[in-house]
Amino acid sequence: MEKVGDAHSLYTSITGRFMVKSNFRRNGIGLRIMQALYKQQLLDGIKFDFVDAEAYLVPFFEKLGYQTIDKIDYQMYESSVLMVLDIPNIKHHQQVK
Repeated sequence: MEKVGDAHSLYTSITGRFMVKSNFRRNGIGLRIMQALYKQQLLDGIKFDFVDAEAYLVPFFEKLGYQTIDKIDYQMYESSVLMVLDIPNIKHHQQVK
């Protein structure tokens, strides 16, 4: 992720570890949380959201419109995948309702 002038901090957000307790999974709560986040990002004028996802969550984030940038190999933790969402992208608007 490169900084482009002063725009980097004004128009980007970083979503940290996204977790849903196991007994609450597979009922749509993760999707609803991400939809609420997306709506807030639109209101705040955010253009890009970055997420550091565990490999098994990549399909979930891809369904939301995120794209893989790179794989990150942490020395002390499991590897993860750096992903980005182009928030103003109309394709994403159609996917997340």
